[in-house]
Amino acid sequence: MANNGIATTAFSSVGSDLAVAVSFKLADELLDTGDDADTSPSELVAVLLALSIALVALSGMVSRARAREIKESGPESGSILEFIDLVLSIATRLCFSTTVQVLAATATSRSDEKIVRVVTLCSLSVFFVYISASAETRLF
Repeated sequence: MANNGIATTAFSSVGSDLAVAVSFKLADELLDTGDDADTSPSELVAVLLALSIALVALSGMVSRARAREIKESGPESGSILEFIDLVLSIATRLCFSTTVQVLAATATSRSDEKIVRVVTLCSLSVFFVYISASAETRLF
């Protein structure tokens, strides 16, 4: 994806803010809908993770197509692929953020003890930081 300044920065900021703000409410709605449809939270997490992985794969395909386009037409050529790549980036962040929100809500709903809920949330945070770090450094 070409880095053309203002648009990239604006979409990146909107994507981050959107993922944080919307994921809380979206997770609540999905959990409520799951309760109505007799869908367990673990099934909901599995579907969200699968969707997140599919979005990452689709984003990779669009990024490669955009890179080929830049190679052929130059970095200054505006393209629908650039817009689609940015939208997919926002959707991926939103999906991963919602997955984490559902996991956090599910993990904390299983105990009445505050300390257990706090330790569970901290453990969840450490787990996702580890996964993120291992993905970047190729520990696996």
